[in-house]
Amino acid sequence: MRTLPGLKNWLLAFAALFLAFVLVSCGSGSVSTNTGQTGSVALLLTDAATDDFAEVNVTITRAELISDSLKVTILSTTKTVDLLKLEDETSLFALSSGVPSGWYNKIRLYVSNVELVKHDSTRIYPKLPGGWKIDLNPREAFFVKPGGTLLLQVDLDANKSIHVVKTGVEDKYIFRPV
Repeated sequence: MRTLPGLKNWLLAFAALFLAFVLVSCGSGSVSTNTGQTGSVALLLTDAATDDFAEVNVTITRAELISDSLKVTILSTTKTVDLLKLEDETSLFALSSGVPSGWYNKIRLYVSNVELVKHDSTRIYPKLPGGWKIDLNPREAFFVKPGGTLLLQVDLDANKSIHVVKTGVEDKYIFRPV
């Protein structure tokens, strides 16, 4: 699904302004949750380009928000996404309601498969360090506001995430998301 360039820019600007508003209006503080009150979280994915591959397929089986005291699952359905198709767009990847309000400091993605497809159709299955988990640590904690919707945009930069280890015989690939 492609979005119109103007619509993409408007959506990105809206998401950035909304996130900035939530972060500024809530101030800073310790990472905690406010039990009994909930909000919603929308997880958006985007990617930067790479010319080395025709496809970069990542299968994600679960996504969590993590605070110092809580893990909240916001996606529990297996989804495969070709990161290269997200080069010029942002895609809604997960939408979850009933998320306990409060401060979170990490997004964790559980990955079951990474497939790199070269332009000659050669398929490569790189190693993913970290037990097939991708921990995304934003610079600052983020707040899920009671009754609100928090938009989180994750840019998985495929070009910087694929590392080639020259072994002399056959190159080894490592997928370490940036």
